[in-house]
Amino acid sequence: MLERMKEILHGNDLCVLATTDGCKPHASLMSYFCGPTVADVYMLTRRNTRKHSNIQNNSTISLLVDTRLAHSATPHAGTAALTVEGTATLLPACEHRDLLHAMTARLPHLTGFAQDAETVIIHVQVHLLQLLNGITDMHVIKVDNSGESI
Repeated sequence: MLERMKEILHGNDLCVLATTDGCKPHASLMSYFCGPTVADVYMLTRRNTRKHSNIQNNSTISLLVDTRLAHSATPHAGTAALTVEGTATLLPACEHRDLLHAMTARLPHLTGFAQDAETVIIHVQVHLLQLLNGITDMHVIKVDNSGESI
């Protein structure tokens, strides 16, 4: 099942990022870049956003990646949803040029955004993956720092 989860994470580049200030949840549609394993996921944001503030105050986040685009003709049949739980860290973009280059090579629409002085990298250290195939077929895997199940 871990291979299917990796396939979904590496095969997509849009997710919903859920953060909280401790009381109110906040969801954001985000482009993301997955590292070579599923242990690390990266996104970009600006410093003056609600998600940035939320992560500074509460680093626990959740991501949702789904396969509905692959099933656009019948989105309720065959769609899988992958929930990613992890800890987010905000990284200064100017200190991680190699990572920004890899991200914009995969996500060229972010090139201008990546060069903005107010942009920071959200690094998610993945701890848990939950795959839901359809409505009731659920699989949960804890992930170690190498991206393997534990």
